[in-house]
Amino acid sequence: MNALKASRAVRFPSPPEGEGQGERGMIDGSARSTHLFNAPLSPALSLRGRGSGLRDAVAARGFTLIEVLAAMILFALLATILLGTVRNAEQSTTATTASNERTEQYTRTHAFLSEHIANTLPLRWRRELNQPLKFNGRSDSITYLAPVTSYIAEGGVLWWQLSVRDQAQKKQLVLQRLPQDPEAKEVPDVKSGETIVLADRIDSLALSYFDPGDDPVLQPEGGSWVDSWDEVSRMPSLVKIRVTETGGYRWPDLVVPLKITQAVGCNFDFSKQRCQIDGVAPRQR
Repeated sequence: MNALKASRAVRFPSPPEGEGQGERGMIDGSARSTHLFNAPLSPALSLRGRGSGLRDAVAARGFTLIEVLAAMILFALLATILLGTVRNAEQSTTATTASNERTEQYTRTHAFLSEHIANTLPLRWRRELNQPLKFNGRSDSITYLAPVTSYIAEGGVLWWQLSVRDQAQKKQLVLQRLPQDPEAKEVPDVKSGETIVLADRIDSLALSYFDPGDDPVLQPEGGSWVDSWDEVSRMPSLVKIRVTETGGYRWPDLVVPLKITQAVGCNFDFSKQRCQIDGVAPRQR
């Protein structure tokens, strides 16, 4: 039995020299590869992999409610700052435009009135007692005779009245004109005539008249400003116009010297600056 077992034992030949070394080399290479994969990563590689992992996690879970609210609050603050800047710029532009329009309005009106009122003619009512002047100066209006200037039309001498008119709850500085009536014996109601609007958004009109006094030659300082002109024998030497816009803005005062202060066709006394007419008593002060 022992011999049979011994005979059945198979002996394999030993591998040639070098073959076993190759297999051992393969086994050693596999072990080394496994060792490299199991080795710890460098810090840079480790952080890079960790950052990508965080991004993937955030992308997977979305934004939290606090993050959304913080973003909305930041957007609201930026929008408020932007809208405030735009609103301030718009208000500044509007204020500049209004100021320019106001300056242009009173400059144009002053230029026209300076020329027009300066051409007032001191004509008289020839058929009336003491031949009073055709002129009516009040604190809120002035009515006078003057020729038509090139700014409006061509024509003769007309009645003119400068006043403030309340039109549809808006006050306007207007100049109204009316042709002369040869049969009239007093200053007419010029408000029924044609109206020319000089300026809008006007609150009030204040007029005053300079009285040079009875003897301006010997007493040059005796003159004074009066709110209304009641003198019928002579004209004022100066007319002051003060206009106040809606909102309280006041135009610069306009002082207009009359080109012809003596009455046309009368015996004018230059020393007393008045027209001497027989039967007219001196003015009492």
